[in-house]
Amino acid sequence: MNKDKAVFRKAVQGDAQDILAFMRKFYSEDGYRYHPERAVYNMKGLIDNPDWGSVFVLQALNGDITGYMIIVFGYSMEYQGRDAYIDELYITENFRGAGYGTQGLELAEETCRKAGIRALHLEVEKYKDKAIALYKSRGFFDRGRFLMTKWIDGEEH
Repeated sequence: MNKDKAVFRKAVQGDAQDILAFMRKFYSEDGYRYHPERAVYNMKGLIDNPDWGSVFVLQALNGDITGYMIIVFGYSMEYQGRDAYIDELYITENFRGAGYGTQGLELAEETCRKAGIRALHLEVEKYKDKAIALYKSRGFFDRGRFLMTKWIDGEEH
């Protein structure tokens, strides 16, 4: 696969259904519960509110969407101000291994620089060796911590 066959671009509302279809597949692959109504609401909100983060799609030259990346913005005293989190990075199987993950990470870093963000985080499933190797090659490292989550509404998600 040639790197010139697809490019990341900023998502628009018209991309939401394609992104949500990939999101459903991504969640299924990793065993996450997918909430269609919440996903639609949250995707619309994120695309419409650039202060919350950025949504990008990986678009093939033929016009097909072949992946997506979501970056959300936050603020941290520990990380000295604005920080960001690559919430999701999904590339279809037939486009994996061709450098698009690296392109996505470079885009995420540039997006953060332009927004004055000081730290970029991500999480990855421990069994995804290729993804971990990619992230380490781009300077991400394990801080020896683990993510803990509490659902505020009490509902298991």
